[in-house]
Amino acid sequence: EEAMKSAQLLADKAPSCLAVGHGNFLKSPSERMRQAIQKAKKG
Repeated sequence: EEAMKSAQLLADKAPSCLAVGHGNFLKSPSERMRQAIQKAKKG
């Protein structure tokens, strides 16, 4: 949680091209984790 928040804050402060890259980089693993957690809760 904290690591994600600090990474997103850094991405927000970074130049827009870097922010977009970091945003995409952070988003996909977290989405996969969320989906895995949802599957685990259902399964």
